[in-house]
Amino acid sequence: MPEPEPAAVEETELEFYEEEDAPFPEDSLLTDDMPDLAALGAPTGELRELQSAPAASASKAGACPQCGAAVSPQAVICIQCGNNLKAGGKVKTKVGKAKAEGGGGGGGGITGRSIAAVIVGCVVAGFLGFLWFIIAAVFGRELGILAWGIGGLTGITVALISGQRSVGIGVAATCVAAFGLAVGKGLIFLTVVGLTMVPGAVDSFGGAMAEMIVNDPDAFQSAYIDHMAEQKLYRPELQAKVDAVSWDADGQYLGEDAWDDDLYAEMQAAADEKIVSMNQEEKLASMRSYLEIDQSADPQFDQDMQELSNLNAWSETFSLIDILWVALALGTAFSIGKGKE
Repeated sequence: MPEPEPAAVEETELEFYEEEDAPFPEDSLLTDDMPDLAALGAPTGELRELQSAPAASASKAGACPQCGAAVSPQAVICIQCGNNLKAGGKVKTKVGKAKAEGGGGGGGGITGRSIAAVIVGCVVAGFLGFLWFIIAAVFGRELGILAWGIGGLTGITVALISGQRSVGIGVAATCVAAFGLAVGKGLIFLTVVGLTMVPGAVDSFGGAMAEMIVNDPDAFQSAYIDHMAEQKLYRPELQAKVDAVSWDADGQYLGEDAWDDDLYAEMQAAADEKIVSMNQEEKLASMRSYLEIDQSADPQFDQDMQELSNLNAWSETFSLIDILWVALALGTAFSIGKGKE
């Protein structure tokens, strides 16, 4: 569970000011040096009471001289009226909120927004990695600069959603960018591996088709008739009639569409004579030969198969220049997420 964000701190600043209506100073109280007010007609008892009362209050131990409230002997400020017991005068307070500054190097810890930033960042990075793979498949090149773009866009996404820039956010952005790059590179690697398996898959498919044809007598008979015509395996006079209608002016083989019923029946009878004497291995060999691509007819296909069989998935996917682009992408993601110190 993520820890809640700390609440804003309130800062209290103390300021001193002199009270406008300051109390009478002690030397202004009635003393024996003042004129004899009794001579003016004031009652002597009341006068003495008036003279001693303020002095008694001021000298009273454990009491505020301003308001008379009880205070501790160690107290500095009276909590009742705010009087400073040591320096005199009232204390004025200001209350303000200390703003939490989101600095470049500061860390806010794991918050709900930072977790959301990682989740959304993974979605964005995964999509960008898949897009990188699609572009590489279409153009036949990885275009390493797109890896740099994945790092930059991932760092921006994580920083914006988290709402802060810190080392922790930079590390998170780097990990998310690495995920996106792994998606793209992984798909490219699997594609190259799949391409290296194509020649073997073609051979395996041809072998499977040969077995299926051999196990179906009618299919085998039809395929073997065509195979004998292509490989010129009929007796010379019959082969001459087959050749006369089986090839066009450009040398393209026309096959069954060029044969009439009488010619096909004669070819069928000749093929059956050979099929009767063939064992299972000979039948499979003839069908594998029948299904093979003729190099003279399609040399480009054979060349492509040879190139695919020579591919190395690791060297094709992780070249030195690609590694440099990936390093640049991860560094960019960290820099954006971390921000300035």
